[in-house]
Amino acid sequence: LLDRWRGWSRWPVVLSAVSDVAAAPLRRVAGPGVPITILPNGIDVDAWRGTPHLPSASTVTIVSVMRLAPRKRPLHLLRLIAAVHAGAPPGVQVRAVVVGDGAERSTLERFIDRHDLHHVVSLPGRLTREQIREVFARSHIYVAPANLESFGIAALEARCAGLPVVAKARTGVREFVRNGVEGLLADSDADLEEAVARLVHAPELRARIAAHNRSTAPSVDWTEVVPLNLVAYADAIHRMGSSRGAGPR
Repeated sequence: LLDRWRGWSRWPVVLSAVSDVAAAPLRRVAGPGVPITILPNGIDVDAWRGTPHLPSASTVTIVSVMRLAPRKRPLHLLRLIAAVHAGAPPGVQVRAVVVGDGAERSTLERFIDRHDLHHVVSLPGRLTREQIREVFARSHIYVAPANLESFGIAALEARCAGLPVVAKARTGVREFVRNGVEGLLADSDADLEEAVARLVHAPELRARIAAHNRSTAPSVDWTEVVPLNLVAYADAIHRMGSSRGAGPR
C-alpha cells in the first residue's frame, strides 16, 4: 500500500543489508522486482590472528562476547555452559568467559551464585579489542547463543582468531561459518548444547576446525568488502543521474 501511494520501489536508491538473513525481511517488503545488495561487515583479518597459548589439555575454555541484553540470550548461554560442564568427560574441566556488560549482568550473577559456578564462569565485563584477542588466544570454542543476529561481528572476530564457532543456523553467522568447516551450526537450543558438548568431547575436531580457521581467511576482509561498497555507491550515483527530477532528492 505504501509503495502504491509513494512509489518508493521506483526511487533511485540502492537497498542493502549486511547478510542474506538481514535481507530476507526487506525482500518480503520490497517485492521480487527490487534487488537487495548484500554489503557484509568488514574486518581486518590479520588484526585478529594470533598465536594461541592454551591452558593444559585437561581444560576446555568456552568464550562469548556480547552485550548482556535479553535479545543476546546470555542467560541461556549460562544454562548451556552448566549442562556442558556437568556432562564433561572424565578428567576434563570446562571453563567459560562471557565478555560484555549490560542489564542482564545481575541476572547472570544470581544464576552463577545459585548453581555454584564461580569456578566455571568468569564475567570480566567490557574489554578492549586487545584484551579480547588475548581471551581468544586462551580459549577453545566460541558460542553465539542469539536467535536473532543480522551478522555477528564478534563471532567473525573469533573465527579469524582461529576458534571454532557454534551458532544458530538461521542467523547471519552462517555467512562466514559453514557447518563442520569453520564451526558447528544448530537448528535448536538442544542442538546448540549438543554441538558445544561435541567439541568439548572431541579435541581432534576442535583442532581440525581451528587449524582451518587460522589458515583460511574469510571473504569479508576489508580488501573484499570495500570494493562491494564502491560498486553499490556507484550504482546509487548512476540511478540518481538517470532519474534526475524524479523521486526524493
